Amino acid sequence: MILGVLMLLLFTAVGEAVYSRGMSTPLVAKVGKFIIYLLHHPSSSDVYIGQSIRGIKRPKEHGLRHNVEKATASAVSRWAGELQSRGENYEIVVLEEFESEKPLNAAERFYIAYFRSIGASL
Repeated sequence: MILGVLMLLLFTAVGEAVYSRGMSTPLVAKVGKFIIYLLHHPSSSDVYIGQSIRGIKRPKEHGLRHNVEKATASAVSRWAGELQSRGENYEIVVLEEFESEKPLNAAERFYIAYFRSIGASL
């Protein structure tokens, strides 16, 4: 629980925008096209780090019914489906925004390594 609180404080400090899945507008700021994002469930230390070349659309897609119910659903979509089956949802935090697609791979690796180093369950 303490890790979750620390991570939430970090997300709030680092993230440019915070969404709850299904929200159409950010709580903090407008989001661009090239982003590194984090999916997080507030009551656990489970996080997922991803990248998008379509802005906030990509992280929202993980919880869409057709992605969750596919036999070939990704681990993150299965996780989103498990949350939804309990009446819960994940939050989307934009960690970093870029002008182009070029730095996304390196930035994603950086954030994965960082969150692993502080004990997050990825």
